[in-house]
Amino acid sequence: MNDDDAFYAEIREFFLIETKDLLESTESCFLDLEKDPKNEDIVQSIFRLVHNIKGSAKSVGLNSLSEFAHHLENILVKIRNKEMEVSSDIASILLESNDRIKANIEALQEDVNTVLDNSDMIEKIEAILLGENSSVVIEETEKVIETNIINENLGTILIQENKVSAEDVAKAAKYQESKIGEILVDQGKLSEESLQDALSRQKKVPVKSEEYIRISLNKIDEMVNYFGEQVILQSTLEYAKDDVTQNQDLIQKTVSQLSKITYDLQQTAISLRMVSIKTLFSKLERIVRDSSKSLNKQIEFHKNGEDCELDKNILESIIDPLTHMVRNSVDHGIESCDERVMSGKEEVGNVWLNAYPRGGYFYIEIKDDGQGLDKEKILKKALEKGIIKDASISDSEIYDLIFRSGFSTKETATELSGRGVGMDVVRSSVEKLKGNCYIDSTPGEGSSFTIRLPQTLAIFNGMIIKVNGFQYVVANSDVVEVVPYDHKKSRKISSGAVIDIKGEVVEIIDLNSFLKVRSDVDCDEILEPSLLIVNYKNKKYGLTVDRLVAQQRVVHKPVGVEVREVKGITGGTILGDGKVSLILSPSELLAHIF
Repeated sequence: MNDDDAFYAEIREFFLIETKDLLESTESCFLDLEKDPKNEDIVQSIFRLVHNIKGSAKSVGLNSLSEFAHHLENILVKIRNKEMEVSSDIASILLESNDRIKANIEALQEDVNTVLDNSDMIEKIEAILLGENSSVVIEETEKVIETNIINENLGTILIQENKVSAEDVAKAAKYQESKIGEILVDQGKLSEESLQDALSRQKKVPVKSEEYIRISLNKIDEMVNYFGEQVILQSTLEYAKDDVTQNQDLIQKTVSQLSKITYDLQQTAISLRMVSIKTLFSKLERIVRDSSKSLNKQIEFHKNGEDCELDKNILESIIDPLTHMVRNSVDHGIESCDERVMSGKEEVGNVWLNAYPRGGYFYIEIKDDGQGLDKEKILKKALEKGIIKDASISDSEIYDLIFRSGFSTKETATELSGRGVGMDVVRSSVEKLKGNCYIDSTPGEGSSFTIRLPQTLAIFNGMIIKVNGFQYVVANSDVVEVVPYDHKKSRKISSGAVIDIKGEVVEIIDLNSFLKVRSDVDCDEILEPSLLIVNYKNKKYGLTVDRLVAQQRVVHKPVGVEVREVKGITGGTILGDGKVSLILSPSELLAHIF
C-alpha cells in the first residue's frame, strides 16, 4: 500500500467513525420529529445530517451508501418543502432507514469491501415518494440486518477469490429466506466445496473492530499537567534519596504530594472512559415508541439526566438489561387505553427514565404510572411453581420473586415478554457490574425499578482480607458492613450455621471451605475473625474472614484463562507490597453456592 492509499484508507476510517456518531443524532431527531412534525428546525437538522453522510460517503468511494442516503434525502426534501406530512408510518420508515445505515456502517467497519444491498429499503422509499402505498407496513429488521452483515462478509470473501461475481452476490442477497451461500449453490453459481472453504475463512474474520471515544482536549491538557507535576516530584525524590536521613522531611512531603497528584491523575484517567448516556436514552426512547405501537398503546416517554456520563464498558453492558426493563414497563406495567380510562386515568400512559450520580454511585430509574405489581398474583404463581414454600414473606421479598429464572405472571406469551426469561438475566447482568436492583410498586399507581451501579470498574475502593494465609480483595460496594465474628455465638442448622446480627438472623458462609485453598505460609499472626455482611437477593449473608488487613484504592486487572472460569473471581490486582491478589465477587460466590 503506497502513501496515497494509506491516507485514503485513514480518511475512510475516520468517516465511518464520525458517521456512526452522527447516526445517534439522527435517530434522536427522527423521534423528536414524530412528536413535533411541524418543527422546521428539526427537519433542517436531519436534512443536514443525511446530506453530510451522502456527500462524505461519495467522497471516500462508498457509492452504495451514498446512493441509499440520497434516496432517504429525497423524503426529507419533500418533508422540508411541505409536500409530505410526517405521519407515524413516515417516521417508522425514517427510523428503519437509519437502522439500515447503521448496519451498513458496522459492516464496512468490519470489511470496507463489503457488498451492500439496500434495494429492499430503496423500494419502500420509492413507493412512499410515488404515493403507491400511503400506509407502509414496517417490519422488524433486527434479524434481517444481522443476517445481511454475515452474508455480506461471506459474499466479499467469495468475490475476492473470484468464485462468484459481485452481480451474483447482489442478486442472491435479495433472497432473505435462505443463507447466501445456500442460494448461490442452489443457483449453480458456487460449488459445495467452495462454500465450505469460504465459510472456514469467514470464521477467521474478526467480528469486532477497534473502538473509539471522543475525548475533550481539556482532559488531555489536564493529564499532561499532572504528568508534568509527577516528573518534578520524581526529580525531587531522586535528589533526596542520596541522603535519606538528612532529607527525611522533604521525602515525606514529596510522597504526600505525589499521592495527591496520583489520585488526581487516576480521576482524570477514569474520566477519559466516561461517555454521555444520551445515546442510551435515545435507544430506550425508540424501544418505548416501537413497543407501544406493537401493543397498540399510547405512551409518552419522559427523560431526565441524559447529560450525565458513565464508564463506556458499564454503559454497553447495561443496554440489554435496561431494554428488557423498559419493555416490561410498556407491556406489563402500562394498561391498555380502555383499561386506563375505566380506572379513571388519562388514556396516555407515561414512562420515566431518570439517571443521576449520588454518593459515589450511579442510579438509573425506570418508572411507569401503570397498574403496579400484583403482590397476590406473584405470590400465588410462586407457590404454584414451588419457588417458595411459605407465603409469609415481606413485600420486598415478593417483588424479588420476579427476578427468579422462569418466573412470569403472564398467562400468554407475546413478542415482547411472558416467557419467564429476562428479569433473571437483568439481575445477573447488573450484579456482574457490582450493582444492585431495587423495586418499589403501588397497586394501581405504578412501579419503579432502580439500578445502582459503580461509576467505573477500572479503579475502586476495596478492602484486603485474609483467608487461610492468602490475601484477597473485596470491593467496598459489595459489603454492607463488617462485624467481629465469635463462632461461639453462632448456632448450627441443617444447612450450616447462622448468627444473630442486630436482631436479624444471618446465614454464615465459610469462605475458607468454599475457596478450598491450603496455605504454605506458617501463620503465626494473631487472627481477628470477622464477618463481611453482604446482600444477595434481598437476603443477608456473613462471609467469614480470618482478618481484615487494610482499605485501599484498587486497580482492577483481568486474570488469565486459568483463573477466569473460577466462580467468584472477577479479576486481580497488585498490592502495595508487590504481591498479586485476586478480587472476589460475593454475589458470584453466593450464586454458585445457592
